[in-house]
Amino acid sequence: MPSLWSCLHRSACRKTDDGDVGDSSLSLPPDRVHFSHKLVGSFPITTFATNYKKCVVDWVALLRRTALPKGTPSSDPRVIYAFKYIDSILSRRGTTLLRRLAYIQLIRLFIFLEASLKLERTRGIAHRRPGCRDVSVAMDIYMSAQIQQSKGLRYMLKERKRLGKRWTELSRPSPLFVLLYSNFAESIMY
Repeated sequence: MPSLWSCLHRSACRKTDDGDVGDSSLSLPPDRVHFSHKLVGSFPITTFATNYKKCVVDWVALLRRTALPKGTPSSDPRVIYAFKYIDSILSRRGTTLLRRLAYIQLIRLFIFLEASLKLERTRGIAHRRPGCRDVSVAMDIYMSAQIQQSKGLRYMLKERKRLGKRWTELSRPSPLFVLLYSNFAESIMY
C-alpha cells in the first residue's frame, strides 16, 4: 500500500496532456485538493517557518538527549535515558509539534537499538534463546525504561511505535517535514 506522502507527491507531480508538470490543483479531483489543503494549508511555507521557529530549540534539545553515538551498546544506560526522555514528551509534556518530532526520534532510536542488538548478536556478545528477535529485545528494553509496569504496557508501547512509524513515513525525507502539516494531520494519524 503506498504511503500518504507518496500519493500526495505523485498527485502534485502529475503531468498535463502536453507533458509538462502541471498545477496539482488542475489535475486533482476536488476532494483531493480539499484534503491536501486541509493537510498542509494554503500557505505551507509560512506554516513551516512559523512552526520551525516555535520548536527548533526543543528539537535540538531532544536530539542532544536522545541521539546516541555510533557503537553504543544496547546495555548502555543512555539508551534507557533516551527512551525516558522521549516518553516524557509523548506523555503530553511537549507541544503537538514536539510530539510529532519525538515520535520520529523514537523510531530512529529503535532503528539504532535494533542495529546495535544485531551487531552484538552476530559478534557473539549477546546470547539469546532461538526465536527471540532483535525487535522483541528492543521492545523489552523500551519496556524496562517505563516507570510503571502494567498489564497493557506492551500494547501501549507498540501503539506508540506504530504512530512513530506513521509520522516517520509522512516526514520523509526529513523529520522537519512534519512541521509543514496542519493540526488536521493529527486526526489522520490516530
